[in-house]
Amino acid sequence: MKQLQQYTYTIPANGSVQIPATNDNFIIQESTGPLTVRGDTFGTFKGLVAGQGLKAVPFQRLELFDESGAPNTVKLLMTPAEFVNQTFSGSVVIISGALTDAQLRASPVLVRADQLPTGNWRDTSTVAVNTPITIFNAAANVNGAIIHHMEASDVVATAGNQVFIAKATAPANISDGEVIAQTFTTANNGGTANLSIRRENPVRIEAGLGFFFISGFNGTAGYLRNCRYTLL
Repeated sequence: MKQLQQYTYTIPANGSVQIPATNDNFIIQESTGPLTVRGDTFGTFKGLVAGQGLKAVPFQRLELFDESGAPNTVKLLMTPAEFVNQTFSGSVVIISGALTDAQLRASPVLVRADQLPTGNWRDTSTVAVNTPITIFNAAANVNGAIIHHMEASDVVATAGNQVFIAKATAPANISDGEVIAQTFTTANNGGTANLSIRRENPVRIEAGLGFFFISGFNGTAGYLRNCRYTLL
């Protein structure tokens, strides 16, 4: 008679055990090493480990062989119906404080508890050509940073560029470093160009880099630049 059956065996090193039981499905629930499973109707299946098995293959007898070379404790489930396994396994790392680059690389699944911005910068000064304004310097960026939002606007007689830029030291000009965002012209009216930067999708700044705003021209008084960020 086919019925739900569960067996636990400790198979000797390189040994085997026979299970004379009629059923349709089996799964290895636990094992301390790999197994070969041989059935009287489906042949030999090598290298099985916990979580593996066969379904819809009627059999009258199974034989389990140890492949580990050591005593192998096995828990085997047999059932006449298809079994359902909705158990998920894995590792989740929840970090509420600073996160290093090494932790980022080592964690396969990462849930951050500090996704909201923790720092902000704003400036309305009249920018001078090739004169960087520091948002945060390299010394403050020990574990990397996330820039959540950056925005700037200015008006100039002819089109030019302003940039948000990352570099270990203060940049000398608008191309001296890793440019994260730069201006685009939104309007050109009567000999003046309206220039804007707007980026809202987050971007990561590597540890050891500062973050700056710098202009390729002398700006106009009173225009706002702002940024929201998290130092990790």
